[in-house]
Amino acid sequence: MSSRGRNKGKGAKRRPTQARSRATVEVILTGAAQVLERHGYGHASTDRIAERAGVSVGSIYQYFRNKNEIFETLFDRESSRLLSTLDSIVGGPPTDSHQKLRAFLHAGASPQFLPPRLYDELVRVPGLEIKVQAYLDKLIETTVRLIESSQPGLPDAEVRTLARLVVATAEGIGRPLRTGPDPDLLDRYVEMIDSFVLGPTRTQFAR
Repeated sequence: MSSRGRNKGKGAKRRPTQARSRATVEVILTGAAQVLERHGYGHASTDRIAERAGVSVGSIYQYFRNKNEIFETLFDRESSRLLSTLDSIVGGPPTDSHQKLRAFLHAGASPQFLPPRLYDELVRVPGLEIKVQAYLDKLIETTVRLIESSQPGLPDAEVRTLARLVVATAEGIGRPLRTGPDPDLLDRYVEMIDSFVLGPTRTQFAR
């Protein structure tokens, strides 16, 4: 059967319930991420993913109907890892507000979560728009919780504005940090956001 024919399969695919099956799915997702980063969405065929993952094309179609379903699952995995890490920081034991904010920013800038090239290619996948927006909404809500715990008593409108600014700044300045380590840039980035959210800059903003 041709690759095109297989892509049209509509039946429910096997769910990875056993350890070996889950391991195979993880290998496929890791291979798909590497192919996306290296070749881009337009050239990320199931044949290329299978070759990179070291599995047969038939193995891929045991678990996924087509390459877009692979990328959807990959996006779910990567975005959930970051959101779970950030959520654990926000919901962790009470600590110094600066320390918690810095841990939050360090995690968000880490290259182990959604590297820029991978994210840019995943958002190009047709049909992922709703998932991407839901991810961004959750990211803002998690940041809202962080600011509320760090600055109790702030008006809700100000908290949400600050959260959106933090997320937007993290996307702009944090992007090169997720491409490669740069301790000096990371320190400047964290200091800037810390000052903006918890320092005198925030007081000026509030006025």
